[in-house]
Amino acid sequence: LRVGMTTFGQLLFSGILIGSIYALMSMGLTLVFGVLRVVNFAHGEFLMIAMYGAWAISRLLGLNPYVAAFAIVPAMLLFGGLVHVLIIRPGLDKPHLVVVFATMGLSIFLQNVALMAMTADLRDVPPLFARSVIIGPFYFKAELLIGFAITLLCTLTLQWMIKSTYLGKAIRATVQDGEAAMLMGIPVPRIFLITFAGG
Repeated sequence: LRVGMTTFGQLLFSGILIGSIYALMSMGLTLVFGVLRVVNFAHGEFLMIAMYGAWAISRLLGLNPYVAAFAIVPAMLLFGGLVHVLIIRPGLDKPHLVVVFATMGLSIFLQNVALMAMTADLRDVPPLFARSVIIGPFYFKAELLIGFAITLLCTLTLQWMIKSTYLGKAIRATVQDGEAAMLMGIPVPRIFLITFAGG
């Protein structure tokens, strides 16, 4: 019984840690949908580009992937802004399916570019720590614990930003009534751009 409970606890905690990574991904997707009412079908491919970027920096420059994040995050912010300007913004005043098909097309395009450039071979980066973290009877990869901590930090930061900053209030006003927000002097198109790029 004790072994069974230990196995169950190991699976439960490991699932929570891995699930936090998916939660971090979904926050960006939810933020974009909540503000722009747009489902970005290429959201997963954005993550793929970021991971390939981290892999390339760690392999070519010998840097740790966590250090590479300081270059990857701003680069993805710029990439998201570019996608918004070139693909999303022109379709916002058109029927909803226009943006749906545009992001689906972008998703397929990015997948095939990645296949041509990187092939389908598995690529990985060396682990940050050689040993697992032991907490009582449970074993965890250090990367999962770091990912959980980063997710928690991002969640709390986003919550604070939405509730307490001018940008967050402008985003909430845009969600409630875009036209009224624009009449109150909020630059709604810029809010859309910041939200999509940030997501």
